[in-house]
Amino acid sequence: MDNYIQTTEVDDIKDLTAIRCYEKSDTAFIINAWLHGFKNGCEYFKLIDHSAYMDVYGTVLNKIITKDNVDIKIICLADTPEIILGFSVFELTTAGIILHWVYVKPDWRNNGVGLRLLPENIKYCTHLTKIGKSLLKKHPEIKFNPFLI
Repeated sequence: MDNYIQTTEVDDIKDLTAIRCYEKSDTAFIINAWLHGFKNGCEYFKLIDHSAYMDVYGTVLNKIITKDNVDIKIICLADTPEIILGFSVFELTTAGIILHWVYVKPDWRNNGVGLRLLPENIKYCTHLTKIGKSLLKKHPEIKFNPFLI
């Protein structure tokens, strides 16, 4: 299947995937992917003791995803919705849309899957990795503000 994904056109990927609403059963996957992605993708967070980071930041992420005004989009296989390919976590506020995190499994990256997870008119982002930094350069209208968590 991985070889098929790499040679498939973006339109074919859209046919294979679907966007669905977040379910409580998705929480462990989201927290785990976010914890590891941020720890490995942010130079400063790599310096934090692994156990301390996992314990404390897991609590922070859980608080973010359980806020009333947070929305989570899940992209999954169209015919198997329990297989998560990626997700986005964003918050709708009076100040604008705050993007907290986007994750796509490595085999599904670079074919438009992540773009389907993004809301329009993002005003702020709260978490920044190397990949996120490069995206901010393309979208200077999005401001990095980690204090909006």
